[in-house]
Amino acid sequence: MFLIAPTALVLLTSFTSSPALKFPPPGYSLRWYAALLDAEQMQQAAWNSLLVALWATAVSVVFGTAGALAIAGLAVTLVASTLRSTRRLYQLERLDPSAKTRPSDAGPRRS
Repeated sequence: MFLIAPTALVLLTSFTSSPALKFPPPGYSLRWYAALLDAEQMQQAAWNSLLVALWATAVSVVFGTAGALAIAGLAVTLVASTLRSTRRLYQLERLDPSAKTRPSDAGPRRS
């Protein structure tokens, strides 16, 4: 509410017909919007903003998609690696039930 109220107040005062902004407005008019559309600097600023927004969107889509694919690929790799490790451990246990509890599996053998 604290962010919407000032914006609503500015929007309401932008429709005033007087040369100075007053609240409540003495009358309503679109003259400020007509002046805004006629201003060359404002048109150039709006065009620049549009171009920046389009480029920012394009770059964000490319990097966001690449990041999402990298994260998804990493997740698939981790899941596959975990499944392979679990499968190997299960196969070792089937061949030798004491395989997971032997101290020799903790590292290289020493004489």
